[in-house]
Amino acid sequence: MISRTYNIIGMSSGSCSEKLEHKLNCLPFVNADVSLCGGYAKISSIRPIDDALIIRTVEQAGYGVNII
Repeated sequence: MISRTYNIIGMSSGSCSEKLEHKLNCLPFVNADVSLCGGYAKISSIRPIDDALIIRTVEQAGYGVNII
């Protein structure tokens, strides 16, 4: 299993983190855990993680993102 953590910028409520987690979990082979309090998304996958796809998905959801 491959894991990577991303710093998420701009989440302000539980619904924000739930919405983003849902969008990320819709990506193939991705298991996402988004934390509002921690301000991060932890991504796990059985395949190599496509950083560009994760970043694009987060940005399209309306948030900023940095790889930790």
